[in-house]
Amino acid sequence: ANYSAGAMPTLPQSRAFDGSAFSPVTGKQWEAGAKFQPSSEHWLGSIAIFEIERSNALTRDPAHPSYSIQTGEQRSRGIELEWSGKLAPGWHLTAQGTWLDTEIVKDNRYRPGNRLPYSSKFSASAWIRHNFRAGDTASWVIAGGIVHQGERYADFANTVLIPSFTRLDAGITYRAPRWSTTLSIENLADKRYYASGVENRPAVIYPGAPRTLNLRMNFDLN
Repeated sequence: ANYSAGAMPTLPQSRAFDGSAFSPVTGKQWEAGAKFQPSSEHWLGSIAIFEIERSNALTRDPAHPSYSIQTGEQRSRGIELEWSGKLAPGWHLTAQGTWLDTEIVKDNRYRPGNRLPYSSKFSASAWIRHNFRAGDTASWVIAGGIVHQGERYADFANTVLIPSFTRLDAGITYRAPRWSTTLSIENLADKRYYASGVENRPAVIYPGAPRTLNLRMNFDLN
C-alpha cells in the first residue's frame, strides 16, 4: 500500500483573462494491492484498488478561448486485476482488466458528477503466445492479443460519446543466437475505431490506425 500527495505550479503559458495568478495544482493518491503466486503453479495473480484526487486543474475559459480557468476537484477510483501464467508447455497467457470511475467533484464550469474525458468505465486486454524450437539454437514465437476499450466521453460536458472498440493484434518472431526479427500486425481486422482526442469546443477526436504492419530486426554486436 502507498499514499502520496503533492503540489506543482501551473504552466507559465497558461493565463487567466483578468491577469490573476493561478493557484498550484494539488493532488493526492492512495493505492492498496496484493499478489498471489502458488508455489506449485506457474502463474501470478494481482489485484489493486486506488483513488486519485486532483484540485485546481486548468480548463479552457468558455468566454475567452485563448485563456484558462481553474476547476474545483476531480476524482478517479478504480480496481485493476491481472493474471499471468503458463497454460501448457510452450503456451503463456497474460490478461488484465480495469474498472474505472472518474468524475468531476467540484467545478466552476461543468456539472459535478460528469465523467472525465477519455476515461472508460471498463478496459481489458489479453495476450497469448506460443514458443517452440527451430533446431538446436533457434526458436519461433507466435502471439495474438485483444484490446478492448469501453465507451468514453470526449468532453467535460459529456455531450460527445466515443463508442467502445475491440482491436485484434498478432505477431511472429524468429530468434537466432545473435539476431532476431519480428513481424507484428496491429488492428488485424482493419476495424475503424476512435482512439483518443482533445477536449475542445467542439471536441477533436482522432481515429485509430488502420491495419498496420511493423518489421523489426535486432542484432547483437557483442
